[in-house]
Amino acid sequence: MATVAASTREQLSHAYIAAWNSHDPEAVAGFFTADALYDDRGAGEVARGRAAIRDHAARIVEAFPDLSFELIRAAHGDDFSCAEWRCQMTHRGNFSGLGATGRRAESAGIDIATLDAEGLITHLASYYDGAAIMRDLGLLPARGSRVERALLRVASLRPRRGA
Repeated sequence: MATVAASTREQLSHAYIAAWNSHDPEAVAGFFTADALYDDRGAGEVARGRAAIRDHAARIVEAFPDLSFELIRAAHGDDFSCAEWRCQMTHRGNFSGLGATGRRAESAGIDIATLDAEGLITHLASYYDGAAIMRDLGLLPARGSRVERALLRVASLRPRRGA
């Protein structure tokens, strides 16, 4: 199988980030094969196929209309590309049942994309700190806060399995 040149994959990494920053779900989905798999590990969601990937991107853009990604660096293997990124966003719409909070959120992560011979993504796994986003949105207590310490004490009182 012929592979896409590293310089082309570097350009694709930048173009993919630009598609997200354009807030155009169709542009995002255009980087994927018709039967691709998008595994959003931070949200615990999987989208199968270009239409489902477009819909997933649309839900994100609707909830976070000012979503902005920055590409930190990318690395490429024979049939894959990895991109480290960070993002900022404001929660302005419903997302997974949570109404708009108006809060700003930040996260950082890594996407690992398997590519076909034409440079389209066949599988993408996105790893990021979903808990950081949940903290920013007020769904989890702040790190080191009194509430977090209390929750940790309560969780520590439960009997351990296998003990």
